[in-house]
Amino acid sequence: MRTFQSPTLSELLKEIKCQDDDMKVVNCCDFGDRSGTIQVTPVTGISFGHVRESGYSTSGFKILKEEDEIQDTDIRVVILNHHNSNDMDCALTITDLVQLIESLDEGLNIPVTFATDYGDHFNTIQANPCILREITDIAIKESCYSDSGWAVIDEDAEREEFGEIDDDDEVERYLSLS
Repeated sequence: MRTFQSPTLSELLKEIKCQDDDMKVVNCCDFGDRSGTIQVTPVTGISFGHVRESGYSTSGFKILKEEDEIQDTDIRVVILNHHNSNDMDCALTITDLVQLIESLDEGLNIPVTFATDYGDHFNTIQANPCILREITDIAIKESCYSDSGWAVIDEDAEREEFGEIDDDDEVERYLSLS
């Protein structure tokens, strides 16, 4: 049996409090296409749920649906984007996320995850762990190679393909938790 490894709310809170308060928060994961597109989904809220080991998930875990019966081996988690909005205008800022976490009645030792559709016929929602060592600011762009409609801009690849990028262009930066 695999172990679901993701930071707890308290570990996430400690890490994000060091970031720019007004920066919007997103999650990233590999879309699985041949181009290696890293799709982006906004963090739009938090909810509680459970994860279970699953073969229908790249991460090895799925988020249980409301109708699923909870088993003793299921793990209680906080889900950062359970309802999967792709509207970047709805993304929480660091300040918003910190306030939401601090307002929770439950303990902060619960693991954190974010949800993405695995793309199978069962509509499995995979549980992706946050990776604190990979928290970084990113630039994004609209992309048809992503279920969310958004992808990380690979600035090095764009420089290689198009030459120098005009750094004067205003690109909004987001804080990625994965």
